[in-house]
Amino acid sequence: MRYEFDFQMDEKTLGDFYTKSSSGGYMWPIIGGFAILLALISGGTTPVAYRILYVVFGLLFILYIPFDLKKKAKKQIKTNPYYAEPIHYILDEEGVMTIQGEKEAKVTWDKFSKVKLTKRSMFLYMRNKNACVFSLDVFGKDLDNAYDWIKTKVGQK
Repeated sequence: MRYEFDFQMDEKTLGDFYTKSSSGGYMWPIIGGFAILLALISGGTTPVAYRILYVVFGLLFILYIPFDLKKKAKKQIKTNPYYAEPIHYILDEEGVMTIQGEKEAKVTWDKFSKVKLTKRSMFLYMRNKNACVFSLDVFGKDLDNAYDWIKTKVGQK
């Protein structure tokens, strides 16, 4: 199999990577929800000031941190020259090749440790924080086949 496409990084896809690439992206809303729940159930046993702090921190974790990560993605799209031009991807039996302007890079499948799918994006991880990131739209109707094929290739020598 072979997939070839161009992808221009956008704020939504990069924001998706920032918020969903690690357990931290999922943990902040859970911690925030737990803090608000704690404020609600600790009624008569906890001073009002502490309950207000629980709610404030809960809202901070639920609202501000994801907002800040999206703001970081927006800033990076505007300031990082790597995102100024689209990247041409070629996924074939050997690995993933990227071409952007005069620069080319080839990464064999054994260098990738995992593939992750979100509602909007696909992440092909090389290490914990390094990944090829692209929108699911690039695969069109062949997304399921492409994902299954990529899963079989990741980590393969």
